[in-house]
Amino acid sequence: MPTTTINNPEVLWAQRSNKDVPEKNIIYLTIAVENTISPKLELTADELHYHSKNKEGKEFDLKLPFYEKIDPENSKIAHNDRHTYAVIRKATPAEEYWPRLTKEKVKYFFIKTDFDKWADEDEQEEAPEPSNDAFDLGGMGGMPGMPGMGGMGGMGGPGGFDLSSLGGLGGLGGGDSASELLESLKNDAALSGKSLDDFAKQYSAGADKEEEEDEDDAEEVNTVKNDALS
Repeated sequence: MPTTTINNPEVLWAQRSNKDVPEKNIIYLTIAVENTISPKLELTADELHYHSKNKEGKEFDLKLPFYEKIDPENSKIAHNDRHTYAVIRKATPAEEYWPRLTKEKVKYFFIKTDFDKWADEDEQEEAPEPSNDAFDLGGMGGMPGMPGMGGMGGMGGPGGFDLSSLGGLGGLGGGDSASELLESLKNDAALSGKSLDDFAKQYSAGADKEEEEDEDDAEEVNTVKNDALS
């Protein structure tokens, strides 16, 4: 019987700190696995445990002890088919950043800084608040380890997003095609570091421009045809 190879997923992280405001002492964590199936992320005070498989049959498993204790009860988790997002509350408010994510001073090749969310310690108060990705779209994770993909009602899409903002694409309504489009937009927006609204406006503007160019091309073709027939 062949041995199953266990893979480490890519982990991106950033952080914030504040000695007076507990909710500002957080870790932003993103775990990336393409085409993931049934991802699970469990948090304890001392470590995280992530496990999933993807549609290609690869298995991913990761246990990471945190540098210091965290507060699982006040942490949030959300999943989609490409990423697991977590906003993890540090247990002890402090002015200083953690020097690293993990307890041991070991170089993990699959752990990387999330530069889209990172702010230097002395500049964090002036830095804009990073997007919380899935959490901004209604996909709030509940207790640690529980999938959090709420917000997919029949009224447009995640978080009540208005499909009409996509111009001609708004006619898709709330069916499978609309859900797939919104999921794709959500993922692309997260990767670009833009909010869903801003990304949708850019997407819609691009689609409208392409449609205008297609109309101009069609008109030019018809003109050529008419000239040839006259």
